[in-house]
Amino acid sequence: MLSSIMGPVFLILGLSMLLYVKSWLQLMDKYENNHLSFMPIALFELVFGLISIHYHNVWEGGWPVLVTLIAWGLLLEGTFYMLAPGNLMKAAIRASSNKNLIVLIGLTSLFMGAFLSYQAYML
Repeated sequence: MLSSIMGPVFLILGLSMLLYVKSWLQLMDKYENNHLSFMPIALFELVFGLISIHYHNVWEGGWPVLVTLIAWGLLLEGTFYMLAPGNLMKAAIRASSNKNLIVLIGLTSLFMGAFLSYQAYML
C-alpha cells in the first residue's frame, strides 16, 4: 500500500518544513541561484510519480484517491521542472521562496502524512 510509504515521508517532510523554515528558505535561495541543482529532485518526483501511478491509479473508493492525486501531482511537478526553460523554473522556485508558503506547505504535508499514515497503519 503506497500510503504506508507516502504517509511517513510527508509527515517527516512537513515536520522538517515547520521546524526549519529558515533552512528551507535558504535551500530555495540556493536552488534559485543554480536551478540545475534542482534536477535530481525533479527526476525523483518524476520517477516516484510514475511508479506510484503504475501501481496505484485508483479513481474511486474514498481516501485512496488522495494517493493517486499525490502521484499525479509528483509526476506533473517533476515533468515541469525537467522541461521548463531556466527562466520559468527560476520564477517557480522564487515564488516558492516565501515563509508563509513554506509554512502552508509544511502544514499540508504534515496533515496529509498523518492522515495517510493513520490509514495505512491504524486501520
